Amino acid sequence: AITRDPFLLRGISIVRFALHKSIKAQIKIKTLKDGKRDLNRAINNSPNKGADPQVLYLRSLVNFGLNYFFDSIIDIEHAIENSDEASANHYLARGRCYACLSMFKEAITDLSIAINLNKDLLDVSSIK
Repeated sequence: AITRDPFLLRGISIVRFALHKSIKAQIKIKTLKDGKRDLNRAINNSPNKGADPQVLYLRSLVNFGLNYFFDSIIDIEHAIENSDEASANHYLARGRCYACLSMFKEAITDLSIAINLNKDLLDVSSIK
């Protein structure tokens, strides 16, 4: 379903700009925070009370980019709970957060789930 929520659309645009343009780190952080503010508004205004797993996943990626690993984990957990089926990307993202927090047992568990859900994650040509 195509959304017409202007906060969501602007938030997505801001985040895409911050992640795909070569900008100074300080500006990138401010831009990601601006995008997160719009995503928060979109989540708060949503008819399903913020349960859209795709929007929660996007906000989790923004939180990860801001080094807000605990916030990212919370968003991913809500995305997992509200998803119709398991997503390798959700477990991959949460596993990365756990690894950044030195929670290696949890990271290994989530990364293993991600690999089992999507064997394409093993494609080493995608590693930069």
